[in-house]
Amino acid sequence: LVLSLHEKLGERSLNLLKRAAEKGNVHAQYFAGRLLEKKTLAQAIESYHEAAKQGHAMARVQLGLINKQNHEKSAKWFLKAAEQGYCGAQLNLAIMYSQNNTQLAIEWFRRAVQNRSHRAALYLATTLERLPNPNRDELISLYRLAEADCDAQVSGPAKRALSKLLQ
Repeated sequence: LVLSLHEKLGERSLNLLKRAAEKGNVHAQYFAGRLLEKKTLAQAIESYHEAAKQGHAMARVQLGLINKQNHEKSAKWFLKAAEQGYCGAQLNLAIMYSQNNTQLAIEWFRRAVQNRSHRAALYLATTLERLPNPNRDELISLYRLAEADCDAQVSGPAKRALSKLLQ
């Protein structure tokens, strides 16, 4: 009964979002895409494209994630959202670049750190640490920022790296 009610509410919400999306409401286009992903990816992508054309950063990130197998398409969407200052896109773009272009990865990690991404601080510090003659003070600062994250997958490695640096 609860599942049936949830499905009916989901359908009703989707119908309301679709009507608003057809009128050009960018947020409705994005959220319709989110609901449609569970049903039909093609319609979700169409909805995200409509929102992305209007500059919706989160829709651009979703398109980047959906296209992750196609690095060129994925990077295109992440770049558009990253240039808008969207931290998650900056981090995703940096991670993509870290596979083959360390300098671009560092640039985008730095931008994400400026937007207070603790995870980007960890990734930037570990990337810089692999370079010759890293700036110790910068590494300490980055690891301290990452250490403050509530996610143990970020704070744990940061604490261990900081401990080694301070010995």
